[in-house]
Amino acid sequence: EEVRKPDAFIHYTDKAIAWIEAHGKTIAVLIAIFVLAGGSYVGFIKYKKNQEKTAQAALYSLRTQLEKLNESYNKDTAQAAKDVIDDKAADTVKKDFESHYATIIKDLQDFTQKYTGTYSEKAGYIQLAYLFATNKKWDKVIETLQGTVSKTPKNNFYFGLMSMMLSQALMNTNNFSEAIKVLEQVSAQPEHQYLHAESLLRIGLCYEKQNDMEKAKQYLERVERDFADSEAATNAKYYLRMFKVKGNA
Repeated sequence: EEVRKPDAFIHYTDKAIAWIEAHGKTIAVLIAIFVLAGGSYVGFIKYKKNQEKTAQAALYSLRTQLEKLNESYNKDTAQAAKDVIDDKAADTVKKDFESHYATIIKDLQDFTQKYTGTYSEKAGYIQLAYLFATNKKWDKVIETLQGTVSKTPKNNFYFGLMSMMLSQALMNTNNFSEAIKVLEQVSAQPEHQYLHAESLLRIGLCYEKQNDMEKAKQYLERVERDFADSEAATNAKYYLRMFKVKGNA
């Protein structure tokens, strides 16, 4: 059965996209929690607190608009699929993503510029990148996150979350060396310990795509050994078995 499966990276990409889609609400909740935490952060001057609260309200309004757009987009594309016979034809009539979301994309971009330096700014970038990621617009994810990730302190919560989203986009556009650099920064920070297993797994799969099987195995075996109870370890075991079946182990 494993011989008939695609290579490790393609299989992983499918799982990663499924994870993004399945955990969208969880990500949204995390964003909301940390935005609210930022709004009351001890030591913020009064202006900053007021600015943060204003930004939170603006972002909430944008999220409400986005949810309505998502509903109409999904409804329209589902109807289009019913109007044609096969899936390939359905793709050709799928409502154009850019035109449907053009206004909200611009509004989110304007929001991040207006509220630069706030916690809500980072949440805005994540929301925009998440919209692109769930629609597999990987170049747009990179364009959205690359600049802000480089300006965010590496021990900041948002740095970890944005870096993981950025690394997935880099992997999906075959920028494996760049993805490794991003993931190494995440795995090196103790503040992002909850992301270490996943980041090391991705590094291993990047090396697999670069045909460096020795390093790929080293990273996957490390995940399997050091994070034995994690989902990443379960995935690492799968990929190591796949390598063996394909004659790379």
